[in-house]
Amino acid sequence: MRDCIEIYHNVLSKKETDKLIRHFEEDPHRRQKRGSTNGGVDGMKESTDITHNFYDESELSSNIIRPHLVDCATRYSKKYEKTGLDCVNEFFVSPLYNIQRYKPGEGYHQKHCECAGLGIEMDRILVWMIYLNDVHSGGRTIFPTQGKKIRPRRGTVVIWPAYWMWPHYGETSKIETKYVATGWFTFNT
Repeated sequence: MRDCIEIYHNVLSKKETDKLIRHFEEDPHRRQKRGSTNGGVDGMKESTDITHNFYDESELSSNIIRPHLVDCATRYSKKYEKTGLDCVNEFFVSPLYNIQRYKPGEGYHQKHCECAGLGIEMDRILVWMIYLNDVHSGGRTIFPTQGKKIRPRRGTVVIWPAYWMWPHYGETSKIETKYVATGWFTFNT
């Protein structure tokens, strides 16, 4: 059986990922905030996040990410359309997403899934994540149920189901900073 975790390498260029990281660090609108979980549980996640909106046409990050994400989502949907994805209601890219920085020692330490309760999580069907830089020491995204460990490689897009059978967590790097962009595909409600 397939694990439904798809990895698309070299989707974003070095120039694009460098621009996204630089934009995050310069943060012209001063939107950086301490990362949090949907449940607001302290200690589970240590990061600095900026929330973006794909509907903001003037947003540099959205204009870089959107076309690549649409391409990968189309590829994912075609691969899984005959395995049950064609049985669910129509879904779309959620307009809100985050760009996150994990400094050495930080991470999303707790095993979790992306659709774990009521509220905003309820509409999530798939998760997407883009690695914006390489991390050589730690920093992997670990899916214990699937036995999969994904090393962050610049420009790589990963898409997987949001549900309880795909729990995952971030491995901490003690010496390197990790940057990701991440968000969800949600049902049209």
